[in-house]
Amino acid sequence: MSRIAHPLIANFWRDFSQTIRSPRLVGVSILFGFVIVGASYGFGVITLNPEEGAQIWQKGSDGALVLVAYTLVPIFLPIVPVVIGGRNLLRDWSTGFLPLSISKPVPKWGMAVGKFIGVFAAIALPLMALGIVSGLTVHWVSGFPLDMSLLLAYLVAIVALAALYLGLVLVLGMVVTPQITVYVALLAWAAFNIISPTAFVILGQFTAVIRDGEMVFQYAWADIASFSGLYHGLLAWFVPEGLDFIRFPEGVSGGGLLPTIMLWAVIPWVAGLLVVFSILLARIPMK
Repeated sequence: MSRIAHPLIANFWRDFSQTIRSPRLVGVSILFGFVIVGASYGFGVITLNPEEGAQIWQKGSDGALVLVAYTLVPIFLPIVPVVIGGRNLLRDWSTGFLPLSISKPVPKWGMAVGKFIGVFAAIALPLMALGIVSGLTVHWVSGFPLDMSLLLAYLVAIVALAALYLGLVLVLGMVVTPQITVYVALLAWAAFNIISPTAFVILGQFTAVIRDGEMVFQYAWADIASFSGLYHGLLAWFVPEGLDFIRFPEGVSGGGLLPTIMLWAVIPWVAGLLVVFSILLARIPMK
């Protein structure tokens, strides 16, 4: 048991302590916070009393928070796990830590899980704090009640999206050179938003760049193959019905197979990325 627990705990603590003190984490967290907290304040200012036919951001605090959650978060949040995860791998490669660690007779999956949890925990703490500040800012500025289940789901969806991108970066770091890992991950981010363009479409409708179409989230099977789509689908379960923002698949009202899959799909995605990372980690040439 100790052969499994020791590398897991050791890698967790090493990566957590190094990441949580990283100036880069502070920098990208401030950037992300500036975007979502600033947007929360702005949307809170223009929020109106919910009325029939009003736009989503005019429908009280819930509507303003949904607009932030469905547009800016999936666009800007991936910067945090991509930059921090990429930097973590670059440091471990450049110092020779990874090849040296892999030569030790310990379970490689314990090392992989420990690294993932350590970096993820350090990233999740500031992201959750910024998510809480974002939600409370909307509530404070608008003066309207905020659905606490929506705020909680918002926080869960934020850390789920961070976990997906962190897992992706760790896998990519085993396949491509550390110097280009971040750039390849950003290409994946672009591909995910092409597959599931909800964030950019709704943002375009809000800014009047896109004048056609209804400002809603429509479930689609393609979302399962996109981190942005998985994030939106998870959050969709907790968006208040009164906002009239969620559109279920044709012929399905308030449920069905696809929405149920979308609620839980993040778990097998993250688990699968961890399995792949563990396998690739074990194949690093020993020194």
